[in-house]
Amino acid sequence: MKIYIPTLGRVDKQITYSNLPDFLKKKTILVIQPKEKNLYGNKKILVLPNNDIGICKTRKFIYEYANNKKERYGVFDDDLIFLKRLPKGNRPVKVEMSNEDWKELISKTNKMFDEGISFSALRVGWLPPKGTDYSKNTAAYTAYFFNGQVLPKSSELDWSIEIGEDIHLVLQLLQLGHSNRVWDKFVFHQKEFSDGGCNIYRTSKLINECHQKLIDTHPKYVFNDAKKFRTKKFNNNNILKLKIKWNKAYKDSQNLTLEKFI
Repeated sequence: MKIYIPTLGRVDKQITYSNLPDFLKKKTILVIQPKEKNLYGNKKILVLPNNDIGICKTRKFIYEYANNKKERYGVFDDDLIFLKRLPKGNRPVKVEMSNEDWKELISKTNKMFDEGISFSALRVGWLPPKGTDYSKNTAAYTAYFFNGQVLPKSSELDWSIEIGEDIHLVLQLLQLGHSNRVWDKFVFHQKEFSDGGCNIYRTSKLINECHQKLIDTHPKYVFNDAKKFRTKKFNNNNILKLKIKWNKAYKDSQNLTLEKFI
């Protein structure tokens, strides 16, 4: 299973790459813009067709490239730390993932794909534990695994929402009947809104415009959370808070499939 890491403006801060085990580093490809193609030494790279195309078009490029090869692959943001939850009484603790943990994660994710699951992900680590190894048909962000052997063609999806593009993609896949499994045993931590990457062009205005597009595009599943705003701000401005019904999106897809046979 290959790992693709889209990255921009962080040549000397490859946190995700540094936190991968050696056996995965050998299969990891940094997805970069043409203007940075000579900056990564002997690391494996995949060069995008143009500079400054944004994260949504970058994800689309990776999706098309890997799916055309029928690959099973991961797509990780470039600033992640990976942890494993360990039970400790009523207060689980998190420790750095070992090589064996990574091998378990890859092996069991491949088994999920063998059983018909289309995509998987690691859960956000600061969320409270669910008490299970993984959850079904739920939120997926930032650290994904995709089964390129079964996913729909890129042309069947909409790629027009620049920020929150991961929410848009996951909701589309769920509505098309593609089930996911999101790991809670294995999680990631990320410093949100750090320099580089999308923050080269991301603004609170752009975030709010894209969040409103998500509400308008998925009115049954994405909502302005009681007209509130995040208490955390971006560049001292409020960010529209979203509430998302992930599991309902998948359940509705199954009801539509059932109705065809009734």
